[in-house]
Amino acid sequence: PGIDKMLIPDEILSLEGDPEPDVPVIEEDNLIYVNFHRQGRDEAEGWNNVDRSEKSLLLENADGTSSYAMLKLETNWGGDNYKGFTTGNNSGKYADAVTRSYFWTQEREIITLEGLSTDRQYSFTFFASSMFGGNRTTIYTIGDQEVTMNASYNEENTVTIENVRPVADGT
Repeated sequence: PGIDKMLIPDEILSLEGDPEPDVPVIEEDNLIYVNFHRQGRDEAEGWNNVDRSEKSLLLENADGTSSYAMLKLETNWGGDNYKGFTTGNNSGKYADAVTRSYFWTQEREIITLEGLSTDRQYSFTFFASSMFGGNRTTIYTIGDQEVTMNASYNEENTVTIENVRPVADGT
């Protein structure tokens, strides 16, 4: 099973797929932060900054060491934007560069995480933000677990899916 994740309001992002051979598994209990941003804009220090031109990225832990996990964008996405809600002074839960930037889609998108240890359980915390009002409900699904949140004007709220165990191939 993969990870279905809707980062952008009203659309689905899926994390699933086959691992690359010889990708080591994560050994440490470290946090990994991923910022989906617009190319050339809103890169955040201490984060794995992914823009749509990058099809794969070896992720680093928050302490800067390699996690040995690989994130792959399997599909193209509809676009990216910088219209997430910000505090203007980095006083929100995350830096403005993180809350401002996002990918959007009107189709199902696929992201693959590889190199996860199959003898561990993982927690995935998701954040979504939009400067626009109304219903910007975001749905995140991993296996049979699902959480939702409204991204409108969000600067702090997150949702978490816990106790995720990778399948035998580490995805």
